[in-house]
Amino acid sequence: MNIRHVPQRTCISCGIKRNKSSLIRIVSNSSGSVVVDILGKMNGRGVYLCYDKNCWDIGISKELVGKKIGSSISSEDAKMLIEFSKSI
Repeated sequence: MNIRHVPQRTCISCGIKRNKSSLIRIVSNSSGSVVVDILGKMNGRGVYLCYDKNCWDIGISKELVGKKIGSSISSEDAKMLIEFSKSI
């Protein structure tokens, strides 16, 4: 019986390692905009956040998403992330 490897990722806000499937990926795509990658398979530099609204609030307000991606995010992208966090 083979045991499959489960990928682990770290939430950029709380720093807790979790299974990749239990986190939400945010990606900076080739055009420079930031999008939420629900499936976790998009191309581009990505960061992970928990399904916890507090992690999203910290990640957006302290600009951790932009810092970890390596570029600043636009105000429109930040608004989109805030709206997405409300649906969690």
